[in-house]
Amino acid sequence: MSAIGGSIRRGELTGDEPIRHAIKILVWGKKYLHYSKSMPGYRWPADRADRYAESEYKGTNSKLVQGSLLAIPPHVKIDSLGLKTPAGQKIFKALQNYGAYIVDDAYWDAYYLAVEQGVPEEFRNRYGYSFEGRSGAFYDDMMKLISALNIIDNNRPDNIGGGGRLRAPLAPPIEN
Repeated sequence: MSAIGGSIRRGELTGDEPIRHAIKILVWGKKYLHYSKSMPGYRWPADRADRYAESEYKGTNSKLVQGSLLAIPPHVKIDSLGLKTPAGQKIFKALQNYGAYIVDDAYWDAYYLAVEQGVPEEFRNRYGYSFEGRSGAFYDDMMKLISALNIIDNNRPDNIGGGGRLRAPLAPPIEN
């Protein structure tokens, strides 16, 4: 993805409008990302894996690689996850409608969403708690969201998003 494509931008977590695009996500390559001769650590839309993928990616699911599209299935209802924060609910809708692309190795046992500079400060100012961290209601919401993600295995250039009826309009173009 481009430098800004997939990143959560200022105002998207704190404003009234929904997030209208796929999100970039980073996962721990050593634990989750797969490498084999038949699946060399990446798939479309990624064009490569990390240079160390062959020796470091130890994930057992051959469908989970750089470029994999993850999404919350349509049958999962927001209330069923018990999300407690407005930002968690907003991210749920983006993950269900657009999904998240694995774009990099987190380098340790953590998940990261890519955000534009200034988003963590804006988030703290709006909600009074940190976007980052390992505890609290927002952290709990994020762990529920990560656990609800499924791999969209039929995402290809000729079947973007896995095909079928779109849940939401395609993402609008990025504007300056």
